[in-house]
Amino acid sequence: PTLRKLRGFKSGKRKKMSARIPKFVLFSLAVCLMFSSMTARPVPFLQRQYQTYPVSGKAVTYSHDGNSLLYGTEIGILKAQSLTDTPDNTLYDFRLLSSITTALPYPFNNGYIVSFDSGEIGIITTQLYEPQTERVYDGSIMSMAMNGDGSIVACGGDDGKVVILALSFAAAEEQEGDGDADSAYGQYEITHLNDLVQGDIVNSVVFNNDGTKIIAGDAAGAIKIWEISTGNLLDTISSAHFGRVSAIDITADDRLISVGGDDK
Repeated sequence: PTLRKLRGFKSGKRKKMSARIPKFVLFSLAVCLMFSSMTARPVPFLQRQYQTYPVSGKAVTYSHDGNSLLYGTEIGILKAQSLTDTPDNTLYDFRLLSSITTALPYPFNNGYIVSFDSGEIGIITTQLYEPQTERVYDGSIMSMAMNGDGSIVACGGDDGKVVILALSFAAAEEQEGDGDADSAYGQYEITHLNDLVQGDIVNSVVFNNDGTKIIAGDAAGAIKIWEISTGNLLDTISSAHFGRVSAIDITADDRLISVGGDDK
């Protein structure tokens, strides 16, 4: 009898507590839980199964319009895949001789620019039959940046300098009898503009927002700000980190620079 009384007390208390909660509150909670379970489902492109390789990935980047993804490996595999629903979503699939170190989206024709440990850069766009590569650096390229319109590229690496390059596209001359078939193809002209001597291994480079300056961080923990048009050194922060500078970013108004390094 005592046990029955306790059970009755507990059930009665539970009934009283539930009676205090309005029905519309319980209904609202049920609707919220239903919608949260629906929105928690993964988005479609995350469900895709992409090609995998038994080697380390060294660089990954989206195209300028965000509709494709480039993946580069340490053994020179370059593969770009569309993120849209197409039967064959492979856009580029190349095997190169050097390890890929960095990759950037190129603003024209949704292409890419990649760098290699051999000191070369490669340009991949729909205007090229195959990647156009050219040696531009004496050592291994470890960092790369591009200005807003894609006309200037900066490369830093283990040679202790920042190389400034200008990019321009030269369309191939139309061959007689070919019509317009080859008129979209040609090659990029890579022009050497300047060498900025940093003094130590350059691990990170970034342009300011109007593309007139380059900020470079090196293995000695220093940051240097250079003027691109003249090659003049504008400022030096010699002890930004006690270890190497590994990452740099700048705010949209050029007022603040964020720096990451090995000393945490």
